[in-house]
Amino acid sequence: MLHLPAANPTRDALNTSEFVALGTNDRLSGVAHATAIGSRYVYVSGRNSSSTQLGALPARFILRLVDRTVAGRVLETDLELSYSVREARGVAVVPSATRVPDPASPELTIVDERVYLLARGPDTLLILDVLNAAGTAPDAGTTPSVRIVSALPVPAGASELEVIPRGPGRGNLVAVTGSGDEAVAIFDEEVGQLVAQVQVGDNDPNQPSQPFGLAADVRGNSARIFTSTFGDGRVAIIDIPDLDRPQNARLVARLGARQGRDPRQGTSLCQETSP
Repeated sequence: MLHLPAANPTRDALNTSEFVALGTNDRLSGVAHATAIGSRYVYVSGRNSSSTQLGALPARFILRLVDRTVAGRVLETDLELSYSVREARGVAVVPSATRVPDPASPELTIVDERVYLLARGPDTLLILDVLNAAGTAPDAGTTPSVRIVSALPVPAGASELEVIPRGPGRGNLVAVTGSGDEAVAIFDEEVGQLVAQVQVGDNDPNQPSQPFGLAADVRGNSARIFTSTFGDGRVAIIDIPDLDRPQNARLVARLGARQGRDPRQGTSLCQETSP
């Protein structure tokens, strides 16, 4: 994992101390895919990889935690021992609870976090609770406890996710993309299942849209989702007018001209035109 200083995010500012090896307890580092920054730990997902020299390699880990306060400290969650998946992709974290055991010692405030992790093989949205995520619980030391809350099936090719909060005491919405699908799926924590699938492509079997990257703009009780479509080189816009009724999510626009398809890679081919 690479730590890139925000004050000077350039290659010249990097040195060897900014690189964090992800190996734990003599286990191989493997290949990382995505990161999410929590109160103390950076959550890192692990994926399959391939290279000319070594060929195809399986994921060495599903989720590891990198301590931001202790240099070189990496924790293994061993999630694969509780739920079998082939590899992990997108990851996100949000605070879930704050406890103050002793008002006279606010520095010992205990923070719990909820982590959302996409996995493949099978395609799954794993929802995890991380207790003592800041490592301040006096009876638990600095090591957090990770447990699986639920595992929900998602469309093929699970890629990225975006958490859409609905405020304190409410279950979140989670938007999910899948590179093997034509839609953005929306999951409702309060219902515990998928509540909407919004088509973002043209349903062309010769050029699937392959939704991938996600971003959300939440305003009051509504949200607008932006998703890049890897297969045709556009950005799709989805509106959720009422976060209490996510099943009414709808496609409202596509930005950009549809790009051609690169037969060598199966992805969109950037086409530039002069004004």
